[in-house]
Amino acid sequence: MKKVVLIALCGVFILGLYFGRGVVSAQYDSYGNDITPDASEEEPENSNEPETEKNSNNQITNLEKKIKEQEKLLKQLREEAAEQEKNLQKTKEQAGTLQEYIAYFNSEVYKLQTKISVKREEILSTQLAIQKVDLEIARKEQNIDKTKEQMTELFQDIYKTDQESIIELVFKYDNFSAFFNEVQARRVLQTTVDEKLQDLKQFKEELVQSKKQLDVEKERLEKDALVLRDQRLIMEQKTIEQKQLLNQTKEQEESYAETLAEIKAKEREINLEIFELEDKLRRELDPNSVPSVNKGLLQWPTEGVITQGYGCIHNSWARGSYPSCDGGKGGFHNGVDIASGLGTPIRAAQDGVIKAVESSPYAYGYWVAVEHASGLVTAYTHMSSLRPIRTGQVVKQGQLVGYMDSTGYSTGPHTHFMVYAPGTFQTKPSSIAGILPIGATLNPFDYLP
Repeated sequence: MKKVVLIALCGVFILGLYFGRGVVSAQYDSYGNDITPDASEEEPENSNEPETEKNSNNQITNLEKKIKEQEKLLKQLREEAAEQEKNLQKTKEQAGTLQEYIAYFNSEVYKLQTKISVKREEILSTQLAIQKVDLEIARKEQNIDKTKEQMTELFQDIYKTDQESIIELVFKYDNFSAFFNEVQARRVLQTTVDEKLQDLKQFKEELVQSKKQLDVEKERLEKDALVLRDQRLIMEQKTIEQKQLLNQTKEQEESYAETLAEIKAKEREINLEIFELEDKLRRELDPNSVPSVNKGLLQWPTEGVITQGYGCIHNSWARGSYPSCDGGKGGFHNGVDIASGLGTPIRAAQDGVIKAVESSPYAYGYWVAVEHASGLVTAYTHMSSLRPIRTGQVVKQGQLVGYMDSTGYSTGPHTHFMVYAPGTFQTKPSSIAGILPIGATLNPFDYLP
């Protein structure tokens, strides 16, 4: 009889260890009576909480507080950036004189500084989130170790009490009450083992998910840190260009106006050259060689506002800047223009191989071309000279290929995005414009989402 009572008390004691984590469940005394504690008699919160677990909880609470503070700061910075964007657009529209252009240039640099500040705070927020996940992983590992220890104790108790079968117990005890107590104690132990096994499985699943989340956050942090570093370099580069501009012009409005007229004349001459070459390729193009319209085959290469579409554009700007189309009513535009801020990341529209990394002053500025499995070639232009890729490199969809700028002939930071038909892309040296991308262009909207 003493053995029976001892086994039952062990079961109750082990249950107490398990349910002491805060989960209320039925418990029994040595006679099988329900002795579940009343919910109104709860112990003070964290009264039995280990010191290490308490410290971990405090650290997580502090990190959550810091993350909220970061979110508040980020919201303010993003609002400032949005306001700067509005002011910048007004400045850009008024930039007809040298002084107005310099003011616009300064606004672009200042906007990039704000963007860098936002990115820096985003990185800090990510670092805090990673610290929090690290602490949560450590706590899960402690819970797993604790559960394993309790499992060992339970298996030892079951081994000690499981030497006799149910049939043997029936003949062993003189009365049914004693037999029931023995069976009940064993049942409680077995139920606890099942619950502990399930608990251990859940802990491991949570740990695996937490580690996956941590790996994703760390990978994103590395990419963000790379973007931040490059944007700082671009800002330093722009600051140098600003000083050179001031030294060269010495605030001479007349010289600035002459320079603008010269650039515009060269740009129109180059556009005409490009149009004639590409128009011939488009007319000779075999329609069967072109992938059918497939919305979503390509992803948008960057964020921003579409300022010009593809094809014959019917407005005064297009007529004055691009080759004539539709009987002189418009100007032909061979890509899609996406405008955003200086230093905005530009990414590959689809998996592919870098076909060319070149520059064409008075035309596309610094540009990159990527060839895809479908045969299509995409080109990204007016980029910063800072391009973290090389010819022949394999890239994935969404991988960074450069940063938005206004190099070449451009009125402000934007990306002129082009799509070429399979087998038509080539590079052509120009005495005026450096190396030009040439090919039978297609409407990018046929392949974008």
